[in-house]
Amino acid sequence: MYTRQYTPKSSNGFRKHQRGGYKSGGSSLTPVTREQLIASLPPASAEQFAIIENVKHGEGDLICNACAGTGKTTTIKQMVAALTSDNVVYVVFSKALEQEVKPQIFGLAEVKTSYALGFEAVRSVLGEQIRRAGFKAVDERKYKKLAKQYALMLASQIRMAAFRQGPLTDEEINAKVPGERELREVLDALVTHCQSNLVDPSDYAAVDALVDHHNVTLPCELEQLLPVVNAILQQGIEMAKEQGIIGFADMVWLPHVLKIEAPRKFLYILVDEAQDINPAQREMIFKLRAQGGRIIWVGDRHQAIFGFASADAYSFENIKRMTNARDLPLTTCYRAPRAAIALAQEIVPQIQAAPDAPEGLVEYIGENDMFGLVREGDMVLCRMTAPLVKTCLQMIARKIPARVKGKNVGDQIIAFVEQVAEQPGFKYAQFLKWLDLYTEKLVKRLEGDDASEGVIEMLRDRSEAVKVCYQNFTACESVEELNAAIDDLFTEDRPGVTLSTVHRAKGLESERVFILRPDKLPLVWKGQQAWQYEQELNLKYVAVTRVKFNRKTGFAGELRFVG
Repeated sequence: MYTRQYTPKSSNGFRKHQRGGYKSGGSSLTPVTREQLIASLPPASAEQFAIIENVKHGEGDLICNACAGTGKTTTIKQMVAALTSDNVVYVVFSKALEQEVKPQIFGLAEVKTSYALGFEAVRSVLGEQIRRAGFKAVDERKYKKLAKQYALMLASQIRMAAFRQGPLTDEEINAKVPGERELREVLDALVTHCQSNLVDPSDYAAVDALVDHHNVTLPCELEQLLPVVNAILQQGIEMAKEQGIIGFADMVWLPHVLKIEAPRKFLYILVDEAQDINPAQREMIFKLRAQGGRIIWVGDRHQAIFGFASADAYSFENIKRMTNARDLPLTTCYRAPRAAIALAQEIVPQIQAAPDAPEGLVEYIGENDMFGLVREGDMVLCRMTAPLVKTCLQMIARKIPARVKGKNVGDQIIAFVEQVAEQPGFKYAQFLKWLDLYTEKLVKRLEGDDASEGVIEMLRDRSEAVKVCYQNFTACESVEELNAAIDDLFTEDRPGVTLSTVHRAKGLESERVFILRPDKLPLVWKGQQAWQYEQELNLKYVAVTRVKFNRKTGFAGELRFVG
């Protein structure tokens, strides 16, 4: 990997605005005064007051461990209002939250994602290349394209090696030779994990540990894959340095491998969703710290649910170890009724109901009962995808408007359909036969490894979701038509009942929540790692705290377990 030190130039395209922060030219946002922000916020609770006092007068880093529904975002805005410094950045988890929060504190603090701040650092040394690249500069599919390119070459090499041992039938090819898509997906996964975890692909032991930690399914030996992963990452670096083409992960990874410092430093860095950041994001955030600066890490260690996607499963623990940060809690939930809080306390004992929280309703019902109760605006959650797809289609058949949240979930199902269709000899008229063959082929490769049982469970879930779609979309006569129908099912903006995996429901709430297949919360499998089981418990905690009561109407909130 490259080790040259890069000294950032001053950031281009930014100018100072009122109270010192930065804004891009041409912004129409109106600066907010401190008095306006204070007036818009509720009075601080005793726990919030302790946190604000520490932010104002304390030293060193601070971890704010905020239970679900405790007013985490409000607390961060209270921090902004309390700080007199004009050198504050609020690091948000998503672009959507940035757009929501930025107008509320504009002029008092910068609001950016860690990736945007990383891109600013990359642009400070590769600005001319990025400028020449124009609209092509940011390519979110950069490494997927490279993985596809290299997977084609690797698949050809493996296939040729197999044929040198003798002729193979279509069935033998399917069973023994990994396809281009399988190789592409595993290369993409390994590249992502190496970037997110700041692991050098030439370090076999470190990559092997990542494979074990994330239960990455390898269609061939790791020794065959590592040189290719290294080549992809090296080409990614060259594309950035020579052509100014930057991938999403590059924004926090390139500052590490190219040793780029942040062009701007901050005295106060307020980090939201700290439980779900990865090591590359964390290092980028450290680069933002001015001399004597403080980082306030805000999140809920029991809402850490994205370890499978390279988030640090022990983010809070590692932050504490690295910074010796003080830990202050937020424990009073102002969202959920008491009955739901009682369930949450089985996992997170410290969470408490608000003093004015009603009892609410928690009950167990059958599937048919749900169809008689559910109505527009309700939320239906499940750990698995297939039950959501099946239930959504059943609702639509009953004239109940419904949609499945999460276009990426739909994309995964569509990708599985395409993988089935890529098998030699595939015919759409025999789709279910080919679906079963492909599923069992993948399962067979995983069997015998206890650690893969969770992967097998999710694989069968995805296969079942495809099967449900095929059986319901009977008018479809081709893969293209089937995928179009699946894509429409996952339309984000259609009104009605919202069905969502628990992962996708994080941050959402509803007065009436239904949980399908409660037996899958937590999901348990043989060979499960400690961090995986912990995150499965976290998913149950997230699910039961989505229900809210309504202070204005007096509605107490209803949580129903279905099945």
